[in-house]
Formats: sequence, C-alpha cells, structure tokens
Amino acid sequence: MNTMPARIVPLAALLLLGPALFNGYPLVYADTGTYLTSGFQLGIPADRPLGYGLFCRLFSGDGLSLWGVVIAQALLTAVVLVHAWQVLVGRRWGLFLATTALLSATTGLGWYTGRLLPDVFTRWRSCPPPCSCSRRCRDRGGLVMQRSSSWPA
Repeated sequence: MNTMPARIVPLAALLLLGPALFNGYPLVYADTGTYLTSGFQLGIPADRPLGYGLFCRLFSGDGLSLWGVVIAQALLTAVVLVHAWQVLVGRRWGLFLATTALLSATTGLGWYTGRLLPDVFTRWRSCPPPCSCSRRCRDRGGLVMQRSSSWPA
C-alpha cells in the first residue's frame, strides 16, 4: 500500500494555508459572521444555508478556535488535489508540492481555502472528475464520469 499520499496531504494543506498564515488569522469576509451565527445559535438565515455554519461549529471545537475550520478545509482540498494528481500525473510528489505552492501563492486557491466561507467547496466543481479526462484511468478500466459543467470542452 502506498502511504505517500497520506504524508503529502498535510504538507499540501499547510501550503494551501499560506495566505491565512501570513495574515495571522483565518481570512474573513462580510458574510462570515452570518455563517458563524447560524451555526452557533442554530438559526437558519433567510439567505444562507445552515450547513456551513454547522461545519464551522464542529471544526472550531465548539468555538475554541476558527483555525480548525480552515485547517479542515485545507485538508479536504488537499485530498481532492492529491487524488486528481494521482490519476492525471502519477507519483511525482515533489512536483505536486511545488505546483500546490505555486497555485496557493498565485491564484485564489489559497485565499479560498483559508477563508471562513463555503466558497472553497464550490471551487472543487471547477476541477473535473479526474477519470473524465484521463486516458490512463480509462485504459485501466476506471470509471468514466461525465465532465463537470463548469469545465471547458
């Protein structure tokens, strides 16, 4: 069993947290307070879902620290990236970490991951299911999924 991805995920998550670490605190937005209030007071806002507020409550240790929320987001995002990398590229983990660092520093990936908003989860939609575009996966009998509607043809 290959344990390398299990060792790479925390390193990638740390790289994804670069903007929040540089800021010294998880990044917040005007809507952050509404999500936190909904999760801790269990009130459903008229214009926001309750799910992310509950996610914040769970991963903040019931309000102990909001760092737990962005760490969970970074770990989940790193798992998605590692899975896609394994299917599309293979096992070049040094290149994966360099690519993750570059993406975190030069695109919105690090900002979305380190921000207390559910937007990080919508970013995953822009990543196509790896088996949909990988000939290597299809040649090995992998499941061929349809492309995400947000992925250009």
